[in-house]
Amino acid sequence: MLGLDLLNSFREQFDKIEQEKLDLINQAAEAIVTSGINGGAWHVHDTGHIIDRELIHRGGGLMMIRPLSWSFSVHDPVPKSRQNRPHWDPDFDVALESVRLAVKASNIRAGDVVTIGSVSGRSAGTVELALECKRIGATVVVISSEDYSSQVESRHPSGKRLYECADIFLDNGAPLGDGHVWLDGYDVPMFPLSGITAAMMMWMICAQVVEKMRERGEQAQIWKSGNIDGGIDRNNQVEHEVCDKVGY
Repeated sequence: MLGLDLLNSFREQFDKIEQEKLDLINQAAEAIVTSGINGGAWHVHDTGHIIDRELIHRGGGLMMIRPLSWSFSVHDPVPKSRQNRPHWDPDFDVALESVRLAVKASNIRAGDVVTIGSVSGRSAGTVELALECKRIGATVVVISSEDYSSQVESRHPSGKRLYECADIFLDNGAPLGDGHVWLDGYDVPMFPLSGITAAMMMWMICAQVVEKMRERGEQAQIWKSGNIDGGIDRNNQVEHEVCDKVGY
């Protein structure tokens, strides 16, 4: 049964997390708690696969996680024949400049923790985000794949891939292309690995954050499902009560 084979494959990946990643998960949680106690914040940015959608505003999840995203667009519809003319600034790169502007306009500060997820880790914008956050003194936790990234060319001028820019790097174990099950008759592998392992490691970080805060006599605030009667009012009340406390 293919479904059972897939389940067993994921079990093997979880075993690898236990065998190889516990210390790094603990390091990430320690950085987050230390940051929170000292007035910092925990930001999460993902390229769109699972990490931010999995953790943000989830019943049972941590309130302290803050999603990091931005958008940038200019409406200036000149004819296509004129769009490819040489730019007045030959060194201008829209992706890099928009990331730098986003970080400057964001609430990221020195001492914060920024978690960045990207399976390939090759895009110029994602790499620039990591470098810019490190430049201002934030701790960068990366969830990516060294195997995947090392086989593709970086699109960043530095030639670096995302995992090479991390203070703490958690490898999601994804192979090149992300799919990890080959079947006869298909020219590509099936069933991406990166999302499941990334989500598990992130929830494990959250668990360690809760544990470490308890050890320090602090209580991490947890979302109540908004689909339970009174859930939204309760969450609003808790957020209001803790908005001035360190770490939230």
